[in-house]
Order: sequence, then C-alpha cells, then structure tokens
Amino acid sequence: MARKTKPSKLDEMRTRGLENEGFREGYAARDALIRLGEMLQQLREASGLTQSQLAGRVGMTQPAVSRIESGLGSNGPEIDTVMRYMHGCDFELVIGAKHKVAKARKKSAATTSRLVATPTGLASLTYKTVL
Repeated sequence: MARKTKPSKLDEMRTRGLENEGFREGYAARDALIRLGEMLQQLREASGLTQSQLAGRVGMTQPAVSRIESGLGSNGPEIDTVMRYMHGCDFELVIGAKHKVAKARKKSAATTSRLVATPTGLASLTYKTVL
C-alpha cells in the first residue's frame, strides 16, 4: 500500500500563492524561463558542445551560458542573446504564437511569427495572419 506523504512547507506556500493572480503570473514567467533554459541546454548538447566551447563561439563566458541554461537571473536572457546562443549551436530560432485559451469563436485568427538568426547576426522577422 502506497503511503501518502505530507505536502512540504514549500508545496503549501506554492499552493497558497497560486491563488494570487500576481504570484501565478510570476510563477508562470519563471517556469517559462526554466523551460527555455532546458531547451537551450538540449540543443547545445545535441550540437556536441560544452558550455565553454559554446561560450567561445558566441563571445560569452561559460557562467553566462550556465545562467541561461538554468533559467536563473532576474529577467532572463534578451532575445538577441538567445539568437546568438542558438546560432552558436547551428540552430535557427522560430517563434510562434497561439491564443492562451481556446474559445469558441465565430472568426478564428492565427498569428505566426518567424525570427531567424543569420550568420551575420541579423534577424528576419515575418508575420503571417490567417483569418
């Protein structure tokens, strides 16, 4: 028979905090940064690079690469930093958008944006809207 464990103080605080809209927004933002960092780490590893090797390729320090991958830092990485990182891993950055909540609508709109890191460091941004 599986034994139920008592929620930790942290779990209790998180549960109470998630009842507050501001806390929920901050929690979701931090979660997104952590997921971004995990994805970037997977791309770097798929490219066969160490943090130090990638840092050398893109003009960063190894601790800066580590911070990006951990999702730590006060605000997260800027988009040009993410583009540089991905370009150093020989990947292209593609950004998409979707509605937060799927609702029944008479008209439906979808927006797609594409951001591409090029060898010159420039980005091409294309929007496509379908109604």
